[in-house]
Amino acid sequence: MRVAILFRHVYFREFCENVAEALIRRGVSVVLSDNAREHDVDVLLYVGVHLFPDMPAPSKALIAGVQTEQLGTGGVQGSSRLQRNRNRFECVKGCYDLLFDWIPGVCQSEGRSFLPYGCSPGPLVTEQKEFDVCFIGNIHHSRREPLLKSLQQDFNFFPDFSPGFGPAKLAAIQKSRILLNIRFYEDGGFESPRMFDYLSLGAFVISERAAACDPFVPGRDFVDFEGEDRLRLLLKQFLSDEPARARIAASGHSVCQQNTWDTVASQLLLAFQSQQKRASWRRWHGWLESRVRCWLFSSRDHLSLIRKTLFRG
Repeated sequence: MRVAILFRHVYFREFCENVAEALIRRGVSVVLSDNAREHDVDVLLYVGVHLFPDMPAPSKALIAGVQTEQLGTGGVQGSSRLQRNRNRFECVKGCYDLLFDWIPGVCQSEGRSFLPYGCSPGPLVTEQKEFDVCFIGNIHHSRREPLLKSLQQDFNFFPDFSPGFGPAKLAAIQKSRILLNIRFYEDGGFESPRMFDYLSLGAFVISERAAACDPFVPGRDFVDFEGEDRLRLLLKQFLSDEPARARIAASGHSVCQQNTWDTVASQLLLAFQSQQKRASWRRWHGWLESRVRCWLFSSRDHLSLIRKTLFRG
């Protein structure tokens, strides 16, 4: 089997590279790219479906997609960027024979299968902790920045919120007693990549509450919160209770070991082998519809931009 894994954002590189390696270990020929037109393969796997409005015309390849957490939950209206991503996804989803989603809460209602993010297998890592709390991510947002600045007055934070990838990020995680996760958007869903990153290394995590957290269970594998007051209470409680932190962290780590890159690759490969391509007319109908919808969506965006520019003038 020949598979092309397509992605257009550095945020997805780790997932794509690790899944590619796991598929190769199973005898699959894999290429990583950002352009489907360059490859004659059996399966085209798009990661971040909303980032590919320029789908090529149907070919002999099975068209599969992994939608990431950038759509949000679809519940709260408020994030224009997530709504835009959802509109893009709705425009192109008819092109796909097979769809997966990192967010478990939206899968059944929207016809997609849940796919865990995955992680590398490994032992539970314990290191001497130097800092109370670590947050990793973009803090320059109205939801995150005020809360983090307030917490910094009372808790010893790891000094760098943006350690990047690799050894620096690993050090930030392993040197902190508590890893804190705060969503960027109010209507954002469960942030699967971030949670797998932390829990697979044996970190104790306090995360903002989400509707669905599969394969993890709040209270067993991590602790969730709503609101700053509750978060402050939890930080104080668990900073003084190392055995509880260790027990919950070990449970989260155990779940990660059941959802490794090999697990993800096996699920994908089984789906590729069992999924039948749709009838040719249905594939062409889905592609043509997507082209029209993408054009209309793009035209609406351009008109909106023109109106805003004229109104400011």
